[in-house]
Amino acid sequence: MSDPVIIIPARSKSKRLKNKNLLEINHISLIQRALNFALLIPSKSIIFSSDSLDYYKSLENKTGICFHQRSTKSSGDNAKDFDVIYEIFNQKLIDEKDIILWIRPTSPIRDHRECIAALEYFNQQHNFLSLRSVQEVSEHPFWMKFIKDDGSLIPIINNKNESLYPNSQSLPKCFFPTCEFEISITKNVLLQKRLICLPCTYYITKKRSIDIDTFEDFQFAKFLLEN
Repeated sequence: MSDPVIIIPARSKSKRLKNKNLLEINHISLIQRALNFALLIPSKSIIFSSDSLDYYKSLENKTGICFHQRSTKSSGDNAKDFDVIYEIFNQKLIDEKDIILWIRPTSPIRDHRECIAALEYFNQQHNFLSLRSVQEVSEHPFWMKFIKDDGSLIPIINNKNESLYPNSQSLPKCFFPTCEFEISITKNVLLQKRLICLPCTYYITKKRSIDIDTFEDFQFAKFLLEN
């Protein structure tokens, strides 16, 4: 099994929830939680990527952790995951053959044993270029609608036959990416110019996950982790 390069992306300029990466649960910041998690995974190296040196300085147990100082381009509101990886690659912190394990601080509920199992699966298969952690949705999108400007409802899924699925139990299972961890190989990321390269496979995680984007999300994650 090839050990991955773990990248922790931690931009400081979040708009909806300011400095969300510094929010604390049980007196531990989200970026510290991400680093603590990364240290449980056998890795080639751990890269903490941020536009904020203060974020990096706030970390404990950071001996041997590489700090990637983001440029203005990779720190902006429109910056993509690829922009960060491309910059890290150009600075020779990773090479084309490296497996990238992407650990987002804003998804703090995860199990390192599941992540290790996902890495093992990814290493053993040859048909997929990326892997994402996923969980089954609680609200299936099959009956969901868009609201048009004129007030009418249109289905999210086109050309469907609702009579085929008379109740929720008959619907095929549907999953959403949890952002607990994502895995790709550098050369594929560079070719497709995206973190999640296609075709992509999955690993179903068990803990109730949440990706923090609002204060309500944070309160829910805090409740789950503190109880």
